[in-house]
Amino acid sequence: MDCAPSRSGSICPRCAWCLTIAPFRRETQAELRVAVDGSTLLQEQVILAGGGGRMERTVELPGAILWSPADPQLHEVELTLAEDDVCLRVGLRQVRIAGRQILIK
Repeated sequence: MDCAPSRSGSICPRCAWCLTIAPFRRETQAELRVAVDGSTLLQEQVILAGGGGRMERTVELPGAILWSPADPQLHEVELTLAEDDVCLRVGLRQVRIAGRQILIK
């Protein structure tokens, strides 16, 4: 996850997912959909190569609450590609590097 300031100055989490695609018999077109907490954030038609491969997409999560020990907020993520889908419950953290330190919020 990457966090960047939004237009309002608050932190807006961005998440990247990398999907590994199993080989298909032939090149085909399919719909890719990413939903977080019931809201569709990405929906597009993609070409799936006959030999399989990897696909990476990044989505912004406006209003997402970062996970912390004091407030262990989890978000429901649904990834759908063609006829396959997976649902995950994920916690979002802010990780950054300052000099030689790794800072986790």
